[in-house]
Amino acid sequence: MSRASRISQVFMSPNITVPDISRFVHLNEVAPDRYEEAGFGGSANVFTKYTREDGHVLKVAVKCIRPKSTDESEEVSKDKINKKVARELSIWQTLNGGRHIVELLGVFCGIKSIPSLVSELCPWNLQEYLERKTPRPKHIKMLTDILCGLDYMHCGLPSGPIAHGDMKLGNILVTPDETAKLCDFGRSHKRGDPRGEVSHSSVLAGTVRYMSPELFDSNLHGPTPAADMWAYGCIALEVMCRIPPYHETADDLEIIRLITNGQPPSDRPKGARASLVNDGLWSALASCWVKYDRRPTPQECLGQILSMMESGDIPASPVLPDLFPGPEGGSIEQWPDEIPDLKTHLELEEGIGTIASSVRANVWM
Repeated sequence: MSRASRISQVFMSPNITVPDISRFVHLNEVAPDRYEEAGFGGSANVFTKYTREDGHVLKVAVKCIRPKSTDESEEVSKDKINKKVARELSIWQTLNGGRHIVELLGVFCGIKSIPSLVSELCPWNLQEYLERKTPRPKHIKMLTDILCGLDYMHCGLPSGPIAHGDMKLGNILVTPDETAKLCDFGRSHKRGDPRGEVSHSSVLAGTVRYMSPELFDSNLHGPTPAADMWAYGCIALEVMCRIPPYHETADDLEIIRLITNGQPPSDRPKGARASLVNDGLWSALASCWVKYDRRPTPQECLGQILSMMESGDIPASPVLPDLFPGPEGGSIEQWPDEIPDLKTHLELEEGIGTIASSVRANVWM
């Protein structure tokens, strides 16, 4: 069976009409340390260039799901991946066209014959964007953009609501014009999905810190819009205060215990981290962490924030103080004698690979 035939069978069902653009896509970089660059996480993403029929060349992101290391045969593994990709494609195609949804361009079958999803390439995920020094990030705009994206998913579709299912900073991308867009719909849940079809078969498949208490109920049939709003409150906490949910522990089991015991993701911050959050904004944020049937909808939460902006209670473009100031205010302290200085033992070779990079530090191997 030809590659085109396989693509046709997998993706061109009556409900999915995503073009195969394989002949236009040319891979530039597929090294593992570049996967994070495309903004989708470590499952497998690469930079590419995409040549349209009019000859215009642009960079795109390709999401290629890598097979897990199991005892399954290659054919069984590929069949599972095909089903997973087809399901995500179906949801993404339903959402495609939303202003705050990352644009799906098509499919590509050029990496070990495994189908991949091709989308627009955004320069940052939200975590990277918030670390930007100049110009300053637009914190409130990020909050309202995310709510617009969730409102579209929950209330703006003729086919009914779709729950994202994995809301976190890494699944929100920021375009060059500073518009926040939602991406990664592999764990999303739509009306009519049979039990077990959602790709996260384990209750812990999502990011634990952002999970609401009801998601640990084995009787729950997949993620819900209300669970998305709990996660939105966690994201707002990070955007405005630079504090992750349940920041006092790194143990997932302890986080689960706190969540199921009714502990909110954070108490109200104090000091510099609270400088952008007044009483009204904290109330709106914390309302996302009440019982699932009392959480606000995206539209209700958006209305509260816009009302505070119109009244001047919160500025449209607040400036968060530098929570990690550099040495500009004084000299750097002398290196302690008890800590060995390894500068004579380390040498950075030309062409060395960067493992990670952020505003604060680079890590090489």
